[in-house]
Amino acid sequence: MDPYRRLKHSVKRMLSGRELKGLLRSTGAHFNESPFVRERPERLEDLRVACILDDFTFHQMQQELELVPVDLENWFEPFKESVDMFLVESFWRGSGGSWAGIAYDYNPKEREILRKIVRWCRDAGIPTVFWNKEDPVHFDEFVNLAVEFDHIFTTDAGCVEKYKALGKGAEVLMFAAQPSIHNPVEIYPERKDRACFAGSWIPLYPERTADFERIADAISDYGLDIFDRNLDRGDPRYAYPEKFKSMIKGTLKGEEILQAYKGYRFGLNMNSVKNSETMLARRVFELMACNTPVLSNDSLALHTLFGEMAICSDDPKAVRKGLDILRSDAAAYRRFRQRAMREVMLHHTLPDRVDQIASALGLPARKKFRKVICLIGDGDEMLNVRSDLKAQTHRDLETIQVGSDIEAVWKRATEENALVVRLFSKDHHGPNFLLDLAIALFYSEAEMITKLCHYHRTELINDGRQFRWTSEVLGNALMVDPEKVSWNEARDLWNGSTNTTARKCLSIDEFNFVLDGASGAQYNGVDI
Repeated sequence: MDPYRRLKHSVKRMLSGRELKGLLRSTGAHFNESPFVRERPERLEDLRVACILDDFTFHQMQQELELVPVDLENWFEPFKESVDMFLVESFWRGSGGSWAGIAYDYNPKEREILRKIVRWCRDAGIPTVFWNKEDPVHFDEFVNLAVEFDHIFTTDAGCVEKYKALGKGAEVLMFAAQPSIHNPVEIYPERKDRACFAGSWIPLYPERTADFERIADAISDYGLDIFDRNLDRGDPRYAYPEKFKSMIKGTLKGEEILQAYKGYRFGLNMNSVKNSETMLARRVFELMACNTPVLSNDSLALHTLFGEMAICSDDPKAVRKGLDILRSDAAAYRRFRQRAMREVMLHHTLPDRVDQIASALGLPARKKFRKVICLIGDGDEMLNVRSDLKAQTHRDLETIQVGSDIEAVWKRATEENALVVRLFSKDHHGPNFLLDLAIALFYSEAEMITKLCHYHRTELINDGRQFRWTSEVLGNALMVDPEKVSWNEARDLWNGSTNTTARKCLSIDEFNFVLDGASGAQYNGVDI
């Protein structure tokens, strides 16, 4: 531990001890009361979760759960109504700062009130969950608090055995992207042809700072902008060296981070932990979800989870080579980021992590991607489309002939929360055609998804229209939400009688589809 930080928190302990003793006296009577406990909901969305989280985690997770922050001075307030879980992370400030400095192991007296709340919840039958997002670096600071909880989650697979050695079960819960925030939908007319780094200069990790210097030097002539998280801190120990100060463009807070994630063609990442199979910087997931290729120093987790979907090396020449390859080949650049974005949306989103936490309470996971009903013609058209359907990676699908009672099909699709697409036998549908359309309706608020940018045989049409809102529609590559779009409206778009809509329509990538491409040709650069 940094001696300065230890001294600072030691002083805080002396200054706050009397206040906290008074707080225990003034609120202690509540420990003799019983919180209101209801029968546990069957659906995750109905959970009411009392929590102590840092602001960043709270704002992202509140979109998945009903979170009620526990304030230090009025800690008992959330428990006056039904609470289904008490969730605490390895916080530094907690609940807007009211718990600042209390969770660390070197503040044991102040932490006693938190221990008492955990034990009180356990006695009342309220499940308690602790997520140490600071493992493995800060394992020692938080472990004695973590073991008080019923369920422990850690960002580092290597710490699971450490918890087991203390008689506590633990499982890995990695960082993730919040798809409603971190997604590929473009917000600027075009991205800057530069790299950005939204992060801090941290002398506490000399290997990280050395990696940053080498890689930043290697790509600086291409262009690197820095958004310094500690810019407003005013602490010279966390100031970037003089040679990087001209690159600093400011600091970003909250969702301002999208200026970096969606404003640049490349994102630079620095890992402080390099030898963990599961712990890597949160920004990796967020950059990839925003369709931004990641340049990074070495990381076992990055290699393990994403393989060649990131440019990852301690060798600055290797990073620069990967950067130059993607800059010189626009199609390769788009394929590279498409694979990474899809991987994050499949496996590394906040809904995935919240489902994992809920499973500790015995709740079933939510259905992530919706069922797809494929409308196809009869006879030869059905035969011609069959091979494309067999190859689809999205397996929750159903095929129905267009001649069926479509009104009834539409009604059933709405009841089943299914999506509907029309497939035409003259077109080529790659393995991820249905999956990528369904994923787009997962991360966006669109009512329909199309591929305005697409291949017509070998020609790329409408390049630059990827991941943008549009009023134009390509009926041959169009998936709709039947709860929001009527059959008559969808039919007109599919049969080409109109190609414009007032609906909220998102045009996504050009891959896995070729208009008039059902020729049996191989589309290796398209089917990714």
